[in-house]
Amino acid sequence: MGHTLVARFDKDGERKILSLVEKCGSNQLPNKILYGRDCDREKANEILPYHMTVFHWGKEMDPVYLDRLQSFHVIPCSIKVAGVSCMYAEEGSMLLYLNVEPDQDYQQMKEHLEETLRSYTSGFLHITLAVSQEHDQILSLKKKIEEQIEFPFILKVSTMELYHIWKPVELVKVYN
Repeated sequence: MGHTLVARFDKDGERKILSLVEKCGSNQLPNKILYGRDCDREKANEILPYHMTVFHWGKEMDPVYLDRLQSFHVIPCSIKVAGVSCMYAEEGSMLLYLNVEPDQDYQQMKEHLEETLRSYTSGFLHITLAVSQEHDQILSLKKKIEEQIEFPFILKVSTMELYHIWKPVELVKVYN
């Protein structure tokens, strides 16, 4: 992977996610970065906040997409967090994530982004909470969240951030 473009939430949204994480035992949450990404997962986990991945590409496409994103701007929007799920992922791991449903303004921003990129964006909208090869740990965390968190709730997308995912992992640009 070369870069990833992520939706970030306003301060209230960040507090909601951190509160959710604390209620299920934040000291128990494993890394939120997928396996098999050829990046420093621990460093990426420190740098990347909780987010919703909107678009990503391999490093060979950097010149194309970095150029096209120069004119991009964010349209304020919201997503509804409808629940929590898990699924199998790379290298025998399991992914714990929040299910999201975008509002009409998000759809408008997505269309604007796809026109800018001349490419489709991610169809699997979610917020990754944890990734682990310890399936029992992920299933236990899912159960705790289901027992302690009231769904649905709303998060407002305030910015988009572009991250370089290859070594070194770093924030490249913030889009308002």
